[in-house]
Amino acid sequence: MKEIKMKVGFIGLGKMGFNIALSMMNKGHDVIGYDNNHQLTRKLKKTGIKSTSSLTELVKLLPHQKIIQLHLLWHTQKLVLYF
Repeated sequence: MKEIKMKVGFIGLGKMGFNIALSMMNKGHDVIGYDNNHQLTRKLKKTGIKSTSSLTELVKLLPHQKIIQLHLLWHTQKLVLYF
């Protein structure tokens, strides 16, 4: 069975989001991440995962059919995405 490689966007790169993104990259998927905490974004770059400085940039880097995983705390500020 042929494995499907995906291009996936991650929003929220805390402990859970970071580890899932890293696991997906290690399985050969193209992963792009965003977090409003720039320390986490720098940590992501060290692993080889692409990172963006804005949500708009993240969405633009994904193909027409977008896969985006959100890893946010329940008390996080309101997030609205328009595709």
